[in-house]
Amino acid sequence: MSVFPNPTEGDVSVVFTSVTTDDAHIVVRDLLGQIVLDRVLTAGASIYSLSLGSVENGTYIYQISMSGNAASGKVIKINK
Repeated sequence: MSVFPNPTEGDVSVVFTSVTTDDAHIVVRDLLGQIVLDRVLTAGASIYSLSLGSVENGTYIYQISMSGNAASGKVIKINK
């Protein structure tokens, strides 16, 4: 799984290595732990688009869980 572009000016893509057979859940938090995005990614695709256009510039932590597995990372939001 990958999340790009990073850094981003707004939209990011979440790409799985294959088509998902189960729903995935993504939560994006700011560095204070407040949730800025909470979304279910419905099964049946390998690429999902998420908008971070409404959040302030900064670093955010994402966590994606699916089928009992979880992955996390950070994404940086910038405006040029």
